[in-house]
Amino acid sequence: MSTAHRIAVAAIVGTLAAPARAEAPCVADAKRFCDGTPATQLVSCLQAHRPDLAPACVQRLERVLVFFQTAASDCRPDAFEFCREAGPGMAMIDCLRAQEGKLTPRCQQFFDAVRGRDESLQRACGEDVGRVCPGVTPGRGELWMCLWLNGKDVSPACQAGL
Repeated sequence: MSTAHRIAVAAIVGTLAAPARAEAPCVADAKRFCDGTPATQLVSCLQAHRPDLAPACVQRLERVLVFFQTAASDCRPDAFEFCREAGPGMAMIDCLRAQEGKLTPRCQQFFDAVRGRDESLQRACGEDVGRVCPGVTPGRGELWMCLWLNGKDVSPACQAGL
């Protein structure tokens, strides 16, 4: 797996090409195959079970991966310039976030979208965040993924925010 792909998958962040529906297509599969998996590893877990996933979940997963692969490509020069020593995954994401304001415009847009999505979800989801996603750090995209995959377990206001 390339560094760019690892950045993308680990990010698991917030801005998908398609909006969430009232019942997110991967909720049941995530619970069945990946229950208890940290938010940073959910996409990888679902990928490992791809042959067994519902078709709607496979389609959503494809859109997520395409989006994040594009984001990883956008941030590749920044990763090379600022974070050569950082490991893949969240270590790379954290390193790049520490460089905000110095990033290329394309990479900065990615992080701005992640931050905006998490801030919006914190407002819309209030109590759901602490109940459904304890210990998840906002601003890294994990909050959105955690809430999205637990879509059946969140309040109607949070569901609307997703």
